[in-house]
Amino acid sequence: MIKKYKQMTIDALESLSLTDKEALNELGERLFYKKEYQKFLEYFKKSAILGNDMAINNLGFYYLEIENDFENAKNIF
Repeated sequence: MIKKYKQMTIDALESLSLTDKEALNELGERLFYKKEYQKFLEYFKKSAILGNDMAINNLGFYYLEIENDFENAKNIF
């Protein structure tokens, strides 16, 4: 995780999120811990599309551990 994003508010991160894969992943992580699963999936998927390896890992973890969806997790990993 990039340290500068830890200090930013959710609103500030959202303003970066159109093009910044690390900001998208940070938003996803924060929403995950708030259990806002639908919203965090959106951010992780966008970050993963932009090539963020951590977001890809986070998606796989979600499908494996939260959804118990081994096939989807396997496809992501």
